[in-house]
Amino acid sequence: MKKGIFTLAAIILSGVLATSSFATTPDAAKRADIAHLLELTNATAMGQQFANATLVEIMQILKLHRPDLDAKGLDVIVADISDVLNENMGSFNELIINIYDQHISHEDVKAMIAFYETDAGKRLIELMPTLIQEGMVAGQQWAESLQPQLQARITKRLAATE
Repeated sequence: MKKGIFTLAAIILSGVLATSSFATTPDAAKRADIAHLLELTNATAMGQQFANATLVEIMQILKLHRPDLDAKGLDVIVADISDVLNENMGSFNELIINIYDQHISHEDVKAMIAFYETDAGKRLIELMPTLIQEGMVAGQQWAESLQPQLQARITKRLAATE
């Protein structure tokens, strides 16, 4: 009897483990379609740009905290960091594929691919960096325009609590 219960428990447990590991890994077709979508939308290139921006920040931090480093030493460190980032971009892409897998159905991925392969989709991809950049500038200008209102309201609120 005990042997039967243990066998049943083992079967159930292996089924649960298999189901949970299957649920966290996209199937090969969906994975390929997500990778294609990332390529179409230049998301992979944006990941590289993010890595480059991170590299610039690291370089600024190094300059601040290690003023004794000469230009040659800084160049060597930056080259090493750049190599590590580039060597590991594949693992970053895997993280992004898993995120897309969690939030977007395979059917929606296919529909997005179909859209981005149209002329309108290609045009949107071309415009996206400009739209994002101009949107960030507009957001910054908007936030700056609110500063007088924010400062007045905060000053008033703080005065009321004194």
